[in-house]
Amino acid sequence: MTDLQRHPPSPSPNPGACLITLPHGAITGGITTWAKRLAASLAERGWRICLLLGTGPPSCDAGTLGDLSSHPHIRVVPGDAHTPEAVAREAAALAALRNSPVVALPTYTSAAFAAVAGATQRLPGVIRTVGVVHSDIAYDRLNTAAHEPLLTGVVAVSRDIAHGLQAFIPAASQRIEHIPYGISVPASPPRRQSAVGRPLRAVYTGRFENHQKRVAALVEAHRQLRARGVPLELTLVGSGPLLAQLQGAAACSPGLRVVTPDPHLGSDGVVEHLDQADLLLLPSRFEGLSLSMLEAMARGCVPVVTRVSGAEEALAGLPPAGVIVDAPPGMDDHAVGAALADGVLRAISLGVETLGQAAFDRARARFADTLMVDASAALFSRVTTQPPRDWPTDRPLVPEDFTVPADACERTARALASLHGAKVALWGAGRHTRAVLRPALKSGARIVAIMDDAPDPAGASIESLPVVGAKQLPALGVTDVVISSALHEDDLWGRRAELESIGLRVHRVYA
Repeated sequence: MTDLQRHPPSPSPNPGACLITLPHGAITGGITTWAKRLAASLAERGWRICLLLGTGPPSCDAGTLGDLSSHPHIRVVPGDAHTPEAVAREAAALAALRNSPVVALPTYTSAAFAAVAGATQRLPGVIRTVGVVHSDIAYDRLNTAAHEPLLTGVVAVSRDIAHGLQAFIPAASQRIEHIPYGISVPASPPRRQSAVGRPLRAVYTGRFENHQKRVAALVEAHRQLRARGVPLELTLVGSGPLLAQLQGAAACSPGLRVVTPDPHLGSDGVVEHLDQADLLLLPSRFEGLSLSMLEAMARGCVPVVTRVSGAEEALAGLPPAGVIVDAPPGMDDHAVGAALADGVLRAISLGVETLGQAAFDRARARFADTLMVDASAALFSRVTTQPPRDWPTDRPLVPEDFTVPADACERTARALASLHGAKVALWGAGRHTRAVLRPALKSGARIVAIMDDAPDPAGASIESLPVVGAKQLPALGVTDVVISSALHEDDLWGRRAELESIGLRVHRVYA
């Protein structure tokens, strides 16, 4: 059954036109899934939809959007979601079809928002921009604040995000609406084999990477549970850069399995695994509102998740619909695995079947896809009746780079100048470090490594410098660590005690 068939037609009273930009292409992930579901459901209600894609992996583009391009009300356009000309061209075509303003939903990047801003200058009065904030990270808050003059509406996918935006952007507080993701919820949860007399079954669904998802902690959770006498069978469903590493771990870990579903099956392949599992394990460092968590709830599969954005909203209350564990972003894999193992034991004590029924009931009451589409359609219809907020012509379209300030190289060099001759690691493997590294290597300090909370598989490097975890620094002779992140410096500085406890000195760049 296709996604379009799952959403029976429910015509809107005043169907309009909507342009969704996906600047990374239709990569596998929550935002692409959200865009696909929203586009399909709005099209069935009579809306005209354009999905404007940036350059992404062609193999992902083909599978993740499924049959959207075959729908007569949906146009999928690859290749140029970052250009004002393309946004203006597609918005003009949509406006002509509906003879009404077009709702634009830029995603991911400040450049995507800038493209819509430029299009409003080319089509005055035609576009109404709604910023959908998908993640509770500093970049998304700063991006939304920078484009506040453009936004007729702002959607926060979790209550945590909504409250954070209202505090961070008071000028936009009246335009911020909380519209959670929606998922397909059956009439009743699937029937499972009784857990009595068999191993507990758990699943993870999502990308195999450590920066956000911390999948390495799942292997540790599995090991610790079996060591505690809990014969857990854990299936990891997905793909990503850590696939080979996880397959290697599974080869020598009884009860651990790795599955890479056919991307052309979309969510159907995942649903089969959720229907067989008792628990979903999700060790994320950060989320907006985890679709993996919601999809598990819709199948009566109990989430055991870290305390990230959206977790309390979905699982807390009476009766609880899952288990939330505390595992801060800087916690190592061993400790995160222990926290997840404790969460599994907590779920067992509360009763997995009881929690599963509560999870299903919560998903049906709060996160059914019709609720998301009803709220979105109402908002989009409302903003088209409001005055345009075209981007001012006296403001530059290219926004500030929130991750790499203009003086980043100068400041980093200044911080390194006092460390002449010392063996130094830069803390952070993101865009900031990549931007400042070459000038930093000429500073006189001996930069010998890049430290990251989620180092990539063994052998990863940047400019021939190894990317390692904190525990590997002493063996490299590192004595000093310089924080290399404008966005997260305060957070990393607050966590310096873990490095100081192993004899390292920590230095700031932007203080």
